[in-house]
Amino acid sequence: MRVLIFNVFLIGTCCYAFVRGGAPERIVASLFPAAAAISVVWGRHISNAFVRPAYGLLAVDMALLIALIAVALRANRNWTMTVAAMQLIMVSVHLARILNPDTIRPVYTVMLAVWSWPMVLLLAVGTYQHHHRLKRNGRDRSWSG
Repeated sequence: MRVLIFNVFLIGTCCYAFVRGGAPERIVASLFPAAAAISVVWGRHISNAFVRPAYGLLAVDMALLIALIAVALRANRNWTMTVAAMQLIMVSVHLARILNPDTIRPVYTVMLAVWSWPMVLLLAVGTYQHHHRLKRNGRDRSWSG
């Protein structure tokens, strides 16, 4: 049930970002579901996925981290840097598991899942703030410099 609720939250937030967001919001709104879909494909055997480090999920999380950092470095938004930092924590969890295979399996699983919720929430808040600035000022610059 938790996965279903998260997927509804993710899809709803991404649709909201596509409709009301600027370029950074729309880019992140395309990255999140793409990463989620690829993770599902690579993590089909979920019962065995966390017995050892999930290298496929690590690859997806690394690619997402690189993309989020690229957006954060160019975007004229504060929330993008926070989302990139949260993604860095997720990658660090994978690396900790690789360096210490004795990491408790449920801790590894929960640490990977827990950061997804606030990341999607930040996309929603960032989209709301962009839309609010747009209504108030008539424009909201998407990219810095």
